[in-house]
Amino acid sequence: MRVRLIRITLLGLLALVLSLGLPAVALAVEWSDLPTTTLDKYGLNKDDVAGISQGFEDGTWRPAELVTRAQFTKMAMEAFGIAKADPATASFSDVPATHQYYQWIEGAKAAGLVNGVTSTEFAPDATMTHEQCFAIVVRWVAEATKINMAQAFSVPATGAILAPFSDACGVSGSLRREVAMAVKYGVYRTGDWGNTLSPHGQVSRVQAAAALVRGAEVTGDRIAILGLRAGPQLFPGMSNTGFLLMVGDAAYMVDCGAGVPQNIVDMGMPYGPIKNVFFTHLHFDHTVGYADLLARGYAANPTPIKVLDVWGPPGTKSVNDGLMAGWNTGFIMHSWGNNIHTVPTAHDIDLPATGIAKVFEDDKVVVTATRVTHGPEVEHAYAYRFDIKATGKSVVFSGDTTRNQQLIELAKDCTVLVHEAQDNDSNYIIGQFIPDPVTREAILQHLVDSHTDVKDVPAIAKEANAGMVILHHYGAAPTVTAQLLYGKAVAAAQQVGYQGRIVAPLERDVVGF
Repeated sequence: MRVRLIRITLLGLLALVLSLGLPAVALAVEWSDLPTTTLDKYGLNKDDVAGISQGFEDGTWRPAELVTRAQFTKMAMEAFGIAKADPATASFSDVPATHQYYQWIEGAKAAGLVNGVTSTEFAPDATMTHEQCFAIVVRWVAEATKINMAQAFSVPATGAILAPFSDACGVSGSLRREVAMAVKYGVYRTGDWGNTLSPHGQVSRVQAAAALVRGAEVTGDRIAILGLRAGPQLFPGMSNTGFLLMVGDAAYMVDCGAGVPQNIVDMGMPYGPIKNVFFTHLHFDHTVGYADLLARGYAANPTPIKVLDVWGPPGTKSVNDGLMAGWNTGFIMHSWGNNIHTVPTAHDIDLPATGIAKVFEDDKVVVTATRVTHGPEVEHAYAYRFDIKATGKSVVFSGDTTRNQQLIELAKDCTVLVHEAQDNDSNYIIGQFIPDPVTREAILQHLVDSHTDVKDVPAIAKEANAGMVILHHYGAAPTVTAQLLYGKAVAAAQQVGYQGRIVAPLERDVVGF
């Protein structure tokens, strides 16, 4: 499940690069100095490493060997397929045309990936630092994915992203935006070297490999986390449920709660690729943002939404048509007679009581769905599976549900399972916001009867043989954090023997797979 076509292409290139010009031996299964613990720390496996570098004649892989600025620049250029350059005049006094890395460094500068340590010097033999490594990778990620980095990582947004790290003040001022993007896009992962950024730490071979592999992941098939919070309440800085599954040049939205459309803008992402929206069910925390998407998506810059199909359980068409009727006056006023607003077409999907049914197909994905259980008051609650044609990968969105056998069947052998994760231990906090005792008791019982506790998710993932789990729908209590849920999920995974990757994302994260 971890084999990825984009990764295969990248690693084939890296196999020639990471040896850094030293002799290599035939492809090995084991290396004397590369234990599983080292691979696990960076989310790599033996297949990754075997594709990256064949190792050396003495049977070692040398994961701790440091990488210079020139070496990493060449590695990134080769990995990302960027053309070399051979200008008549050198950009840096310490990298003349006779330098062995001249064309790679000049190509990287022309592509906007690198700067010098001063306006005239590159310091090719200096060891690459973590922040410099992040900068090269995410600049390419931004270009490849058409992300407006300046828009997505403003000074306030960057400060908020870096604030949890104790050494954030040590990040160079000119690279703060790039380091923030590395955090949000998973090029840096908490735990790489503790809960610190170590911006001026030196980059080793295994760290270089991890950064490049992760960069490739988030430019391939990926999921943008547009909102995570559950319930109809609004809390400062928190948005309701919503995701974008990005496949090639297409984006498929799953649920659209309050704040989701604004997060697309805040992430510097274009609206244009969104042509299909899928509702898992019609609770407000999954649908309210759709009104905003309709009302303002046509004006998105630079690529507006012109045509949109929305899919969901019975009632979806009624929601869509009602919103269009309600917004009609506003559309007329903003169209100046040109009928420029988004034109949505809604489709009610009525799934059979049991089993799995195909609900959508285009040139990139096949979407199947099944019913899940979300309490007696929700007659129609769905989970969706997206099978990606080009790569053979698959993503399942659970929607809101209790433990459900039909969902497990839908998720069999999936690459990613995006599953709701409520912390039942914290439900009492929600009750504090509900003054009426009868209503309070009814809602608290609903939470237990119609949602999945985070400690049960790893067992579900194991039974489904899911390669990765992304937690979502963090509950209505603002004190339930990603860190809290992650800790409980990891502990439960150890108990049941689930060995896949567990991700507890933050809002506006991007997860590659």
